[in-house]
Amino acid sequence: MKVLIYHHSRQHIYRLVEGMEKYRIPYNFYTGLYHTCLPNFIKKTFLDLKKTRFSPRIHHQNVHCLNLSWEFLLSLWARLNIFMRMRNRLLFKKQLIFQKNLLNLITDDTTHIITFHTNAFYLYPKLKKEYTSKKTLILEAAQPHPLWIKKLYEKYPEYRQYFPLNYSETMISHYSEEFKYADIVVAPSTFLKKTLLENKVDENKITIVFYGFNHTDNVKNKHKKHSATKRLNVAFCGLLSFSKGFHFLKEVASKTTSFADFHVFGNAVSKRILKNLPQNVNLYGFVNHNTLFNIYQNMDVFYFPTLYDASGLALLEAMAMGLVPVASPYSIAPDIIENNANGFIVEPDDIEKTIEILHDLFTNREKLFSMSESIRKSVLKFTWENYQRQYVKLIKGDV
Repeated sequence: MKVLIYHHSRQHIYRLVEGMEKYRIPYNFYTGLYHTCLPNFIKKTFLDLKKTRFSPRIHHQNVHCLNLSWEFLLSLWARLNIFMRMRNRLLFKKQLIFQKNLLNLITDDTTHIITFHTNAFYLYPKLKKEYTSKKTLILEAAQPHPLWIKKLYEKYPEYRQYFPLNYSETMISHYSEEFKYADIVVAPSTFLKKTLLENKVDENKITIVFYGFNHTDNVKNKHKKHSATKRLNVAFCGLLSFSKGFHFLKEVASKTTSFADFHVFGNAVSKRILKNLPQNVNLYGFVNHNTLFNIYQNMDVFYFPTLYDASGLALLEAMAMGLVPVASPYSIAPDIIENNANGFIVEPDDIEKTIEILHDLFTNREKLFSMSESIRKSVLKFTWENYQRQYVKLIKGDV
């Protein structure tokens, strides 16, 4: 089976490459990313892989990418609708150059992995025409269907300034073309699969492959019995943005000042979102994993009010530490959480219900204690080994 994988989720691409090495599957890797965009841990992984017997051929097409600073400026101009045509022409030209070189390179029978920071809608038709019945095209969908996100844009007009501007009708049709040309669409959660089905992606194409996370031995100690005056410690980890539901957190916090403290880990998308911050919200900024897990030892609840999240790495990590999750259904939460058994699923904009759950946990410490162990056990299956094993099955045609 000859396979070409277009991997949307760049932060997980090195895990896929790692799996190819582990299962001794010959492959080539191509990237259209400017090399300074690659996170250091990915660079290190690729350097380590070069030393192994089955080292990948890594084609960094640096010359075909915009300089990182220029790309950043162009994105700002685009937000102001200035030089939009210039930006689009440059991006289009970059895609064509990258794809022309790529098509010349993909000539053998190995598995080819491509990661590119713009869409594949120009690439897929050429690949289909060139390799009809020769290769299986796998697309990893790392975000909900854009039509689903567009619904949120219409539902929350007061927050439109926080939405990405790449959901025009043209862009949406391009996304749809990607799913049309793909033979297999990989979704990392049932929620993401649902958004694809609602927007007419063929169900027979979709398969769920859950992301893994780095499990820690530093598991949360069981809850001690605190006095009635002990405040509830609620953790939030992620980008402080509209899409992650930070504005909902502010509203919940403002109405729970009498019994709860919110501990927020992550950077803000802008200073505007930090305006009118309730006094019981503590900002930590970005912290490394070791520090985060140590702080989690003193937390009781993990609040995850995201409006859309393909998976939910922060949720998995918090649950592995035994924190009681209060999570949005627009994430991996429905795949893990059974209401009132190992957490709570609540609509992110249902402020009153969220407050009711938090107050119940505050007054009933025994519930925190009893739920902790089942919460940790429920996320044990989410490992990178399982992720790699599922992908290998897809590549070998066993799924």
